[in-house]
Amino acid sequence: MLDTIWVILIQSKNNMTSFIDNLKKYFIKNSIRLFAHASEIDVPGFKSYSIPKQITMVAGILVFLLMLAFFFGTQRPLSYSKMGDAVITSVIAEKEFNTIALRKSIETKQDLDMLSKKKPLAFAFYRILPGENMSSVAQKFGLSISTVLSLNSLDNAHSVRVGQRILLATRSGIIYNSTQDEPLSSIAERYGISFDDTMLVNSLDSTDISEGKTLFLPGANFTVKAMAEILGYSFVAPVKRFRFTSRFGYRRHPLGLGRRLHAGIDLAAPTGTPIYTAREGRVIFSGSDGGYGLMVRIRHQNGFTTYYAHMSKIRVKTGDWVIENQRIGDVGNTGRSTGPHLHFEIRKYGKPVNPLTHGLQL
Repeated sequence: MLDTIWVILIQSKNNMTSFIDNLKKYFIKNSIRLFAHASEIDVPGFKSYSIPKQITMVAGILVFLLMLAFFFGTQRPLSYSKMGDAVITSVIAEKEFNTIALRKSIETKQDLDMLSKKKPLAFAFYRILPGENMSSVAQKFGLSISTVLSLNSLDNAHSVRVGQRILLATRSGIIYNSTQDEPLSSIAERYGISFDDTMLVNSLDSTDISEGKTLFLPGANFTVKAMAEILGYSFVAPVKRFRFTSRFGYRRHPLGLGRRLHAGIDLAAPTGTPIYTAREGRVIFSGSDGGYGLMVRIRHQNGFTTYYAHMSKIRVKTGDWVIENQRIGDVGNTGRSTGPHLHFEIRKYGKPVNPLTHGLQL
């Protein structure tokens, strides 16, 4: 028996998957013969017993059936939570999406475009190249980052590695797992997507979605809060009670300085209102800075820096490590300001970004 197993291992070229498959085939093919020959049991210290061949034959057949049940009956489709290298989802395995065409792998956007011409919705695998991340892959194939993260059940966009195979779709959208019986119309309305398009790509015969049903929602995206957590940037409100007075973007300056980029948001509050850190980090500036007045700048992970301006009082110094929601100062009216408020900015590698689309939870 050991000699046989050794030969099977050599024939499998030391590949464990091939070895297991070949071993299964061997035992399935030879189980009856093996048990038929084992008609004598010899236990040291005891008398040898002969077993009728009819019994060994029946035993062999039973073992053969059990092995079939084990090898084939346990091959259940994997769920989306198990998505990874060369793994196909339960939706694909169970053919709930009749419109899905699956290829082994693709390399270019043109490959993906070819699939989209054949089916309303198709999936394919792509292997991560050096220097790529989930955001760059999404951009490369013209997909939303929500699509790539959803298809691969990633809760961290930075958790991919070179050579890893990920699943892509021929169009943007997210996976939706229904937790209750509900009409498709309510799902479409909640996510702001086309009802008819959702019916088409999912090949639905009914507009009633049952609990446990998995759908692909074309055009849907994660919420800003969910995306912020996945992408590794989430910022809490720097003041707890405020009045929103100015948004991010180009505007006519309130002090007559022409049309300029307002690089942050303005949150009006009474002088002395506590100002808190939006996220943990290192204080890289604490003091007066021209039109910003009294301000604090804090450096965070992933290239982010936050600005807190027009303070009446600063409560931290340069070099301090601060935790999320730590009080760092008070609302004021210092610098170029028209009234007591907090001017708050988020910068990504030095470039101002809109706080409301980059994880700020007001």
